[in-house]
Amino acid sequence: MGALSDNPIGTFDSGVGGLSVLREIRRELPLESVLYVADSGNAPYGERPAEYIQERSVAITRALVERGAKAVVVACNTATAAAVGLLRHEFKVPIVAIEPAVKPAVAATRTGVVGVMATSVTISSTKLLHLVGQYPAPGGTEMQACPGLAEQVERCQTHHLLGKAVLLPLARVIRQPAGDRMPVGGSPEALQSRPILLHSWTRTSNQVQPNWAESTKDTSRHTAPRMG
Repeated sequence: MGALSDNPIGTFDSGVGGLSVLREIRRELPLESVLYVADSGNAPYGERPAEYIQERSVAITRALVERGAKAVVVACNTATAAAVGLLRHEFKVPIVAIEPAVKPAVAATRTGVVGVMATSVTISSTKLLHLVGQYPAPGGTEMQACPGLAEQVERCQTHHLLGKAVLLPLARVIRQPAGDRMPVGGSPEALQSRPILLHSWTRTSNQVQPNWAESTKDTSRHTAPRMG
């Protein structure tokens, strides 16, 4: 699909993890120009109060719109959970938001059991609860907040991911009986640490390695129609 105007598509995340979403937007819409904001100075959003996330999301979206963004992609599940409704109310440009990959995980699971690991804000959000209710896994959905994971990946401290603070909450999810699908919530930065997470998993469980679901491609596909 070609560019529909010279104005850019704005994209933001609490850090660098949203670059995975940006990459898919560039692949889906190669002729579009893009603006990307990584709010790394305030990352991670996952343990912040909802009011703070809303304030940052509004400020960044306003900055993108003032720079001519014709649409804004929220590449952060935590910001989606806390602020997407407010953004759509406050701004006239299309707001496209990533969300945890519950639907594709349920469609692809072999065992019927799905695990979700995400930030505390995402896990406690009504948006995620709605998704889980809308797309129920036959064997149930296990959800676990993983505080510290996004922050360590954002700081390239993956050698600390085997620490107790991250490893034990993660193990509680992936040791659920017969669970084989793990949608990653929060920003996609968790996907960048997938080899480390799998290594952590093999140290804590004798089950078959879990599969992974993510929603970066879906987000980019949903962006294209909003350009029309």
